[in-house]
Amino acid sequence: MVQLLYVSVSNLSGSAEAVEAEVTRILSTAYLNNRKRGLTGILFHCEQYFAQLIEGAEHEVQAAFEAIKSDGRHHDVTVIFKRPIDAPMAPATAMGCAGIAGTCPDMLIPTLLQKQRADAHEGAAKTLVEQMLKRARAGEIELPPVAQSAV
Repeated sequence: MVQLLYVSVSNLSGSAEAVEAEVTRILSTAYLNNRKRGLTGILFHCEQYFAQLIEGAEHEVQAAFEAIKSDGRHHDVTVIFKRPIDAPMAPATAMGCAGIAGTCPDMLIPTLLQKQRADAHEGAAKTLVEQMLKRARAGEIELPPVAQSAV
C-alpha cells in the first residue's frame, strides 16, 4: 500500500459557484473511480490550487495518478511524495473534499510548487497532510453528492 501526495495549479475559471460546481464534478468522478480501484483519498482545493492525497495498492494509485496528470483542469502537477504505508490514513471513503474555495493555509501549496528549498518543501508537505487529515478526522470532509446518495 502506498500514499501519494501531489499539488497542482487549477485551470478552473468563472464565478465561485461555477468553480465549486466543477470541483464537485471532479469529486464525484474521483469517488466512483476510486471506489472501483479500492482507493481512499482527500482532495483539497483552495484559491487556484489543488492538493490530493491518494492511498491504496501501488498499481491502482499509479493508474489513477496517470489519469489525473493528463486532466486539462489543472497544470504543473507535481508529486510531493509517494511512500509506502501500512494502513490508510485518510477516512474510509473513496474521495472526500477537505476544502473548496477559501485561502490556502500558510501558502502551503505555492511553497510546495517551488522546489528551490528542500527544507521548506518537506515541512510544507508534512503540514499540508496534517491539516488535511485533521479536517478529515474532525468530520470536516465533504462527500460528493454521488457518495451521499449511496450512503
